[in-house]
Amino acid sequence: MATKAQTQTRTRRQTKDKSGEGEPRQQNGQAERIEWIVAAFSSVIVLALAGFILYEAITKTGSEPDIRFEFAKAVPMSEGHAIEFLVHNDGHVTVADVQIEGTAELGGGESETSTVTLDYLPAESDTEIGLGFSQEVNPEQVTLRVLGYTYP
Repeated sequence: MATKAQTQTRTRRQTKDKSGEGEPRQQNGQAERIEWIVAAFSSVIVLALAGFILYEAITKTGSEPDIRFEFAKAVPMSEGHAIEFLVHNDGHVTVADVQIEGTAELGGGESETSTVTLDYLPAESDTEIGLGFSQEVNPEQVTLRVLGYTYP
């Protein structure tokens, strides 16, 4: 004849899950549902990221740089004057060794030229440059152009 303690032990063993860790079967089923929900959510995130990367690769390759300039400020210096500009690359491709020339009309038909080289201009970015001139220059009288660049 089984004692009361043996009967209680047998009853407790029957309610434990197969792993023997003591979780009741009802909680194990609930944990299983949560695991499936998390797995489904993670799969959606991974697929969305893969789709985004594929979209970016297809739509933004093979384009050209789109470089434009915007006046920033005039800076007086001890020997001359500098004009600072923002250089924007609105294109989807990175360029390197960007050579920029600025020509200032000084009046009386005279002009002065200054150049600067950017080591690196990433796609969809901007950076600030300064061009030095021997005398004060009206920023509206400065013409900027790109002389050349390379693809890194």
